[in-house]
Amino acid sequence: MSDVTHDAQPLRVLLWALPRTLSTVFEKCFGSMPGVQIINEPNTFAYYFGPDGKVAENPDTEINKTLQAVMKEGEKAVGPDVKPGWFHESVCTFQWVKDTLEAPYPEKSLVFSKDQCYSITDNLHMIPRGFRHTFLIRHPHKVFPSWKGITRKLLEMNEEGIRFQDMPEPWCPKRYGYAEMCDLLEYTKQRGDPNPVLIDADDLQTSPASIMRQYCDAIGILFNESMLQWPAGTDLLDDWIINSTFVSINKIPQNGGFYEEAFNSTHFKAPSKIPSRSDLTDDILELVDASMPYYEKLCEMRIKP
Repeated sequence: MSDVTHDAQPLRVLLWALPRTLSTVFEKCFGSMPGVQIINEPNTFAYYFGPDGKVAENPDTEINKTLQAVMKEGEKAVGPDVKPGWFHESVCTFQWVKDTLEAPYPEKSLVFSKDQCYSITDNLHMIPRGFRHTFLIRHPHKVFPSWKGITRKLLEMNEEGIRFQDMPEPWCPKRYGYAEMCDLLEYTKQRGDPNPVLIDADDLQTSPASIMRQYCDAIGILFNESMLQWPAGTDLLDDWIINSTFVSINKIPQNGGFYEEAFNSTHFKAPSKIPSRSDLTDDILELVDASMPYYEKLCEMRIKP
C-alpha cells in the first residue's frame, strides 16, 4: 500500500483497548486499507475461550455454561462460510497467539492487531516481539454502562439488578480494566517501547483527522484523508485473522446486533455526551470511582487534538 513503507518485515502495531472504546471501528479504519493484515483480539479469545483460558478453568459455572451454549450457536451460525484466516477457539492458546502475531506475513506492509488490555495480564511473557504498542481509552462513565449491558446481552441475562463487579472472572477483570491497562503500559515502556501511543475515543470522534494524523506519525506511516472513510458491512473481515464465532455471533437471533453498529460504521461519528453521575447506577459508580484515578493518569499521556 502506498501509505506504508514496505520492506522485508512489515510494520507491526498492537492496539490495547478496553471494551466499548470503539476499538472495532478503529480496527475497521485500518482493515479497509490495502497491504494490511488485521489480527482481531487473539489474546482476548485465548483469555476467554482458549484451551488455557478462563472458561476452560471453570466450565461448570452457570455463567460459563450459558456462554458455551452461545458459542455453540455461533458455530452453527457461521456454518460452511469459514474463511482461510478465521480460527476456532480450540486452537487459541497464548503460545499460538504469540506465534501467529510474530509470523512473517511477507506480502503485507502492516500487521495491525487489537486486543483487550486485561487479556494478557497473567501472561505478559507472551507479549509478541517487534510490535509498537498503542492504547485506546474512553471515559469510564461511557465504558462501564455499555460494558455491563453488552455482557448481559451476550450471556442472556435479564436481571436488571445484577452487579457487574460481582460477576466472576473473566466477565469482570479483577481491577476493572483501567488499572490493568496502566500496568500493561508501564510494562511495555520497561520492555523497550518508551513512548507508547495513547488516544481517547472521544478525542478521536471529535477530531478524527488530527488524532489519526498524529497516531499514524507516531507509529511510522503516512496519514491519508481516505483513512477516515471505509465501507459498511463485514466483507473486509474475509481477509482478517479472526475468531469465526466472533464473526457469526452477530447472526444469532438473541444476540442480533451485538456488533451491528461497528460492522456497519463508515466513519468516526461525533461523540455522545458523557453521562453525569446522576445518570449512573450505584454499582456503575463503584466501578467508575475505582477506575477514575487510572483513567486520569492515562489521559495525561494521550495524544491531544
